[in-house]
Amino acid sequence: DFQGLDEALFKIVSMNCVFGGEMNYPGISAHEKPCFGCNINTSILADYFDAASNRWENLLTSPWELTFNASRSPQTRTISKRMSTTFDIESSSCHVSFSEHFLVNV
Repeated sequence: DFQGLDEALFKIVSMNCVFGGEMNYPGISAHEKPCFGCNINTSILADYFDAASNRWENLLTSPWELTFNASRSPQTRTISKRMSTTFDIESSSCHVSFSEHFLVNV
């Protein structure tokens, strides 16, 4: 809390969180390495405490949707025994709204 109060300044809520994944561990051979894939999709809402109105106000005007994907598998673009690890983050637009009193109070 930036205001010296014993109250929270922000509330963040993750809703509709979906997680999925798979792991393939073929064996102990030096040529067979573990592979995995996972994805997470969530929507985030956030509020801030406006000391001027003494109320919680919406910080995000619409849910902020995020998708995370990760995988590790043999390379497919080239003929190689090397493993490839990829991470991908997709984000919708984040629409933020707050009052000028909020900035003054911070």
